[in-house]
Amino acid sequence: MNIIDGPVETTVERQGHGFQRAMIIAALKLLSDRGGEGSRSKAVCLAIEEPELYQHPVQARAFSQVLRKIAEDPNQMAQVAYATHNPIFVDPHHFHEIRRISRVRNSSSHRAISIAHVRVDDVIEKLSGFVPEERVRKQIGAAILNRLPEALFASSVVLVEGETDKAILEGAATRDGAPLAVEGVHVAEAGHKTAIYLSHAVLTLLGIPCFAVFDADSGVGARMEKNGRKSRDIRNAELNERAENHRLLMYLGQSRISDLPPTHADIGYAVFADCLEATLKSDWPEWGEKVEELIQSGIGYSEKNTYTYARAAFEASGEPPFVIKQIIQNVKAMARQGQ
Repeated sequence: MNIIDGPVETTVERQGHGFQRAMIIAALKLLSDRGGEGSRSKAVCLAIEEPELYQHPVQARAFSQVLRKIAEDPNQMAQVAYATHNPIFVDPHHFHEIRRISRVRNSSSHRAISIAHVRVDDVIEKLSGFVPEERVRKQIGAAILNRLPEALFASSVVLVEGETDKAILEGAATRDGAPLAVEGVHVAEAGHKTAIYLSHAVLTLLGIPCFAVFDADSGVGARMEKNGRKSRDIRNAELNERAENHRLLMYLGQSRISDLPPTHADIGYAVFADCLEATLKSDWPEWGEKVEELIQSGIGYSEKNTYTYARAAFEASGEPPFVIKQIIQNVKAMARQGQ
């Protein structure tokens, strides 16, 4: 087959890999578009290794949609399987079809292959007594789509509540010249404390070591009082936080459970007595000073800006709080054990 580009004519073999992949995508799209014209007499199995190679992100997304269309067309009689390292090809609406293949160490320290997959019913069972079934079914697709695509490819995951927590941990981990990503660690945002359950369950069921980090919010009442909230609302918020702390620690398998746990890091989780920012304010004042310096210089931005927080965590003098160092050490150790 020859390609004509203006006055130049060359064979497909002499084109770049990106163009060759585009030709394959075009051929598959044609197959997909003609699938409705009639049923096939023979079944087809498409097995593709790393379909994202040499493709722009938009083109890769289009490719994933074409493959999905082919697989779901009853006239095609086609089965599609691909091995990928790209979260674009993770389909949150067909979560049960995902297989995570990894190399693990067995009891004799030899390498072995592990194949893990999760169904929605598995997640529901794991979260029984903690998250209602209806909420799991409603939110699992969004969790995979918005929070966990990259985490599914990690050696271990730090699961935090929000984007500023992620920024601070990643910035602090870079101080020694060994960013978390270099160790195969991904920091994923759950969105809020009550959303940690779902993401944690999905990751652990897939065999991905997961380290949860959350705030006990012991100062929620003081903050609400400062903002002029009613005493009844303050009391309800304090009771809710205590109950959620208790329940989350139970889910994480802790035998010693406190409704208002102190700041500390354990094997599989870490908690801040109030919140991460309060810990930084008391134990690492240089971080706050650096944030203000960045804002005043026009480099940083106020109102919990993630770029400012991450840069301050990387550049601030002094040393990060011990609990942050423990989190970083623990998740890196998790990643090494799984490799």
